[in-house]
Amino acid sequence: MSATASAEERARAELMAVALEDYDRRRHPEDFEGTPIGMLKHLMEANGMSQADLARMLGVARATVSQIVHEQRGISKQVALKLAERFRLDVRVFLG
Repeated sequence: MSATASAEERARAELMAVALEDYDRRRHPEDFEGTPIGMLKHLMEANGMSQADLARMLGVARATVSQIVHEQRGISKQVALKLAERFRLDVRVFLG
């Protein structure tokens, strides 16, 4: 995606990525860890997001994201809502 892509083009590309991911998840469910944190890790990888990127998006400290990713801390309701909105998924995916 070029830097000059319109907002509509970026939104369309993101929607296509989500649709493709959903297709892959349905076709190859064995490739997806069935936990909220497993799903988060998958989404981060699929979207090329680092822990720092995710922390900025969520408005939390990088240490918080690190603790979540390393399963030292659960996903709060507030964080789950932000994740669901960003990735266009049901909030229950992140709440287990």
